[in-house]
Amino acid sequence: MPALPCLLRFVLAMVLAATLAACHSTPPYRQLPPSEQMITTHDGVKVAVKVAGQGYPCLYVHGGPGQDYLSFEQLGGNRLEQCLTMIYADQRGSGHSQNAADYSLNRLVEDMEEIRQQLGVEKM
Repeated sequence: MPALPCLLRFVLAMVLAATLAACHSTPPYRQLPPSEQMITTHDGVKVAVKVAGQGYPCLYVHGGPGQDYLSFEQLGGNRLEQCLTMIYADQRGSGHSQNAADYSLNRLVEDMEEIRQQLGVEKM
């Protein structure tokens, strides 16, 4: 298991490097105000979403099942907020989001698209 922390550090380093590049570019985007909210999907499931930071919108999708976005936010996501608008979402049935009947990959992708639409983000 010692390789796991090394892999996580590598992934975070790659994300931070990409973020630094994003800091110096000015793509057109609508700045989202900071918020914590529940977004209701088309099948009626309430998904917990937090928006923080400034810059190009970036949706963080946590692992699971049963995880939430909090550990990533505290371990490095908050640093990304200097250059990106981080959109943290607890997947259905995880964290502060509501349990659901459908946990299929297609439904999770639909959730991400509905989050984008309901926040009014053109591209993330």
